[in-house]
Amino acid sequence: RLRPRAHPIAGWKGYEDVLSILPGATFDEVQRPVQNFRPAAAAAGATTSSIPAANKRSTTSTASTGTPLVLQPQLIDPDSPRTTLVFFLGGATYAEVSALRFMSAQTRNRRFIAMTTHMVSGDEILGGL
Repeated sequence: RLRPRAHPIAGWKGYEDVLSILPGATFDEVQRPVQNFRPAAAAAGATTSSIPAANKRSTTSTASTGTPLVLQPQLIDPDSPRTTLVFFLGGATYAEVSALRFMSAQTRNRRFIAMTTHMVSGDEILGGL
């Protein structure tokens, strides 16, 4: 017996043909969460040599004083739960939100959060006919 499976989430890969129809540029950005970061300049005795080798790829930001701050990201567990935000502009039906809740229950280490400008009921859809 075949078990239904959701399409694996890999950014926009596999949807290039659909995206080519839409006007404007597309981008795929993978954000790396930063846990327990602190400005290196504010840490007592923190120098570049005190940053672990795994954290050398730091993010640089500028403080209000104009001096650059180096944020030290900690190592992130790759098996930690991921969150996917789904935005519905112009409204979403209860069935669409229900489908996201179902996908969230079926996928391991991923939860979906639906955001919309308006919840659309079946009465609203049929009322316009």
